[in-house]
Amino acid sequence: MAEALDKSPQEVREAYSLMRNPPQFELYDLKNDPYEFCNLARDPKYREVLERLQERLLAGRQETNDPFLNHENVLRLKEEIQATKQDGKYVKRKSPWGYVEYMAP
Repeated sequence: MAEALDKSPQEVREAYSLMRNPPQFELYDLKNDPYEFCNLARDPKYREVLERLQERLLAGRQETNDPFLNHENVLRLKEEIQATKQDGKYVKRKSPWGYVEYMAP
């Protein structure tokens, strides 16, 4: 996989790099950029579009009681995930996860 990626065009390598460390927001012109190579989120020309979509996203999250709006839930889930690491690798645990209870609205 790494060898094939090394031989890929620059924009493909950049896309894979972004997947490993994505920005907080992404905005694409799907008509002209169907493969989502050019993130317009930081382009000042699209500021109003981005802000409008961010507002709609937040409203939807609030309407559905998104448990990730509560920062304590995020931290707690992160702790649970980190607790599954053993020698730097994630391992399957026999005990059930607690997130089912505290993430339920």
